[in-house]
Amino acid sequence: MIRLHGWGENRLEEQLPQRSVVMLFEEHVPNERLRRARHLQGWTQSELAERIGTDFETVSRWERGITQPSAYFRDRLCSVLDKPPQELGLIADRPEPLAPSTSACVFLASSYADAECGFVTALRAHLQARGMTVLSTRTLRRQGAENQRKAQQEALRTAQAVLLIASPEARSSRHVQKALQLAGIYKRPLCAVWIDGEDWQECVPADCGELFATIDARQNHDPRVFDEIIAKLEEVRLASNAPAVSLPTTNASAEPPCEPRNPYKGLQAFHREDCHDFFGREGLVDELAGALQALLLADEEHALHARLLAVVGPSGSGKSSVVMAGLLPRLQTGGVPGSQDWVYLDPLVPGSHPLEALAVALAKHVPDRSFTTIRDDLQDASAYGLHLLASCLGKVPERRVVLFIDQFEEVFTQTISEEERQHFIDLLVTAVTEPRGPTILILTLRADFYDRPMHYLELCKLIESNQRLVPPMELKELQEVIEKPAECPMSS
Repeated sequence: MIRLHGWGENRLEEQLPQRSVVMLFEEHVPNERLRRARHLQGWTQSELAERIGTDFETVSRWERGITQPSAYFRDRLCSVLDKPPQELGLIADRPEPLAPSTSACVFLASSYADAECGFVTALRAHLQARGMTVLSTRTLRRQGAENQRKAQQEALRTAQAVLLIASPEARSSRHVQKALQLAGIYKRPLCAVWIDGEDWQECVPADCGELFATIDARQNHDPRVFDEIIAKLEEVRLASNAPAVSLPTTNASAEPPCEPRNPYKGLQAFHREDCHDFFGREGLVDELAGALQALLLADEEHALHARLLAVVGPSGSGKSSVVMAGLLPRLQTGGVPGSQDWVYLDPLVPGSHPLEALAVALAKHVPDRSFTTIRDDLQDASAYGLHLLASCLGKVPERRVVLFIDQFEEVFTQTISEEERQHFIDLLVTAVTEPRGPTILILTLRADFYDRPMHYLELCKLIESNQRLVPPMELKELQEVIEKPAECPMSS
């Protein structure tokens, strides 16, 4: 056993069970106040969702504490349920510090793709098990802070150290760049954990600043690498000659003012929560929903047709947005017969280890199975793992399981092992071609990587037969993009 003073009094076995990893990585506090208020009205989740303009799955995630409603939906909930936000559990009764003064705090700076990889999941769990508070851009977003920028500033001020997860994805990640910028402003020690990539200079932002320590964890099979990271963080604490710091008193004049909700996303992709700001692609969303419905009808008629829809277009054409803010919300509200009752896995980006990313997405929907068991099922040589796991989720024959893979080109550009790449593709092909199977695969693919699937014959045929292109917008659509968001509520 290992015991480190100053970073918490918890004890940890040499190897943390994988089930504990999943539980620690995804702990949620149900919102009983919101659930109770809905029950008092005698409404189902679907009925409440209809009244506020969203889908039952989103309401379910709010009540389970997985996500928090945006300012727009918070106002809608208060209006429909006729209660103030405090009584609905949407605002804390009193503000609490991001980290207790007796607990060390570490800020984890990683790209969107790296945040869900197996190593980072296990690292987070090890840090928490040793008594540390682990914050990140993603955890702040899940907590539903009204002003995400202010929340991140508070988190970086609270943290004793910043752990940079270095990888090819990290170099261009805006989340990483913002975190490092704030770390420099608040002079927080920076430790880098290198998890992927051949060239160090291609794995960190150009202006990341001076590093307190660099740990090469690319061969992360040895659990002792976590002890090395903990030891470096202990050195940071000793070097600063300070135990756990409490949240500093804030200077109100230095804080940025609360900003109104901005319906214009610039170059950022639209997500599910942005669907009310998404305009200009109604015709394309209609086409995608129609194509998906046709695929399912063909499947029901015993035709040899795959349940796959590939959305192809050049970089910056809006592929991700049209799926996440257009097609998926349409399906979740019944845009295709029965689609409001389907299971929707969280969108995933393949990254360097797509099997890990897929296992994380599935683990959230199979709480009675350990992460290790799910991963082992996916790695089974039969390539039936995804189909069997999806079948457990879609027990009713007509209940589908929707898997959305964004930036599918990363399977060919980021995935390190050809063996893992081939097996991941085999899993997908098997799942979507199994007669009357539950799995529906939607993927986005950059047009300049369209040739990569050609090296995998079965996948190539499926994409060729089931693709839809993202064309440039027409003048009327561009006009909608500019004018209609301005008509949306701008509440903070």
